[in-house]
Amino acid sequence: MDHAYKAHSLPENYEVKLPVRVGLIIGFMGSLSIMVVVAGILILNGRDVFTAARLIATVVYGPDAAVGVAPILIGTLAHLATGAAFGAVFARLMPALPRGIMIVAALVYALGVWLISSFIILPIIAPPMIAADANKSILLLAHAVYGLVLGAAGGTYRLLWRLPGWLQLPNLQ
Repeated sequence: MDHAYKAHSLPENYEVKLPVRVGLIIGFMGSLSIMVVVAGILILNGRDVFTAARLIATVVYGPDAAVGVAPILIGTLAHLATGAAFGAVFARLMPALPRGIMIVAALVYALGVWLISSFIILPIIAPPMIAADANKSILLLAHAVYGLVLGAAGGTYRLLWRLPGWLQLPNLQ
């Protein structure tokens, strides 16, 4: 008797390995989610919604980041690019994982990104952000949201969504 079904076999789409370009996209999405969380908190506290973008822009503009539109654009673009780059690193570092574990892995990764950025990178490249007393618990919450978005988007890749055709590259995963 031939059994086509094996009790211990896993579905074909049980695991997912993320291509680096998918990591760029989900990192960008996660970076947007951080911006939404931080903007909401700033609004609730009666602060300027562009405070975070201006603080990021101090890397380029120094104290002049406090005025004008250009620092807002540069800070926003720098944040989105950094989030996309960290997403690409996540995709590159992670082995093929069960879809259900992807969120846990992304949360752990986002915690690592938060630790490295808050305690190593920012004190070196953006002392004004540290001087502005950027609330580390708010940044932790924002990076947890980044991890949730990274994990949820990564875990559902090729299950609920695919790369758009113009991003499909031949023979690359």
